[in-house]
Amino acid sequence: MNRTRADTLHHRHLHRTRTRGSYLYHRTPLHDRLAERGAVFAPAGAIERPDWFGAPLVGSWSGEQSWHVHTSAECKAARETVALFDQSSLSKLRVEGPGAAAALQHVCSANVVRGPDRSIYTLMLNDAGGIETECTVSQLSEEMGGGFLVMSGSGVRVKDAHWLRKQIARFGFDARVHDVTEDTAVLGLYGPKVYLLMHSMTRCRAWEALLMLWDSIEIGSKSCLAQWR
Repeated sequence: MNRTRADTLHHRHLHRTRTRGSYLYHRTPLHDRLAERGAVFAPAGAIERPDWFGAPLVGSWSGEQSWHVHTSAECKAARETVALFDQSSLSKLRVEGPGAAAALQHVCSANVVRGPDRSIYTLMLNDAGGIETECTVSQLSEEMGGGFLVMSGSGVRVKDAHWLRKQIARFGFDARVHDVTEDTAVLGLYGPKVYLLMHSMTRCRAWEALLMLWDSIEIGSKSCLAQWR
């Protein structure tokens, strides 16, 4: 079976470098702030995202690695306390129009019409019942512009948008798909003390986190959408 470079090569010395820094690669809204804090970046799809924080990559692919001590500290934080990840490279598709709900209900394995600011993990299936993608679909409130937000992996951004538009046209749904991946930052908080941190920073219903819903919260002076999982 043929496998792509992305499937088979994961070592940090083997990231693509030829097109890095060109118009082919994009930066997340948080790129400059993270760079100021020592982020070392690597490509995810066509977007640069932090790989670790600390000393830049040096040496060869064999032997002791310069990044290992920094990555170990980050893993320890995620396991024991809290770690923050820039996940802005995740694919983000806005589905709007009178037929948006019907279109997503047609291709998704789960019921995605759950009310404003609610979300659910689901699969998108083809005619044979095969999996085209896995994603989180969120129904947005009118305050958020309405419609739905579909989030999936960084590497399937173009494929998912093309496939979803194709199904909408094929079945005649009155809906539109907009790629908003580069318009919105996504931060992931992981670790056993996440709920305590969020409870201390916001007025959110931290102890309802297990319900896996979206909530509009404020962190500092910024309004955010939080998805509890």
